[in-house]
Amino acid sequence: MTGRQLELVVVMLGAITLTGCAGTGAMSGANPAPSQSPYCAYSVTEKVQIPGCVMYEAQDPSQLNNAYKIRMTAAPKDQPALDEALVSAKASFAKILAPPATADEVKAALEAHGLTYVEVASDATTGIAFWAEVVNHGCLFGGISSDSVLKVEVGGFMPDGGCRLITGH
Repeated sequence: MTGRQLELVVVMLGAITLTGCAGTGAMSGANPAPSQSPYCAYSVTEKVQIPGCVMYEAQDPSQLNNAYKIRMTAAPKDQPALDEALVSAKASFAKILAPPATADEVKAALEAHGLTYVEVASDATTGIAFWAEVVNHGCLFGGISSDSVLKVEVGGFMPDGGCRLITGH
């Protein structure tokens, strides 16, 4: 076969292949109605309706994005241990509140009651914030304001497993 003959064979095969897809067979005929496509979707919160598209209930994307900030609920079986930690922490803090407490005193008071992973952050204008784990039960967290007002709470862990909300990357 010469180069010219090979060229003609390739052209003819290409033409046959392309005409087979041109729509003269059983697949052609009446054009079916277009189906609703997930690639053409819009939220029901949008003000405009798009014909032929699927509406869906949109969830605010920031809700999912901010889920890491939501403290989990402590299990009922953990509540007695958390309540006990709350009472003992308040008693310890009562001893250090009269003079303005220091971050080191707050940390020592929490560790004295067997709390673990104690974290303390101090700021001269806002006071002292603290977070600690009530071993295998949940968290004790709160703060002492710069004017010695105590706020202490107990609850579940953060979604990352710790007690302190960490923001940023």
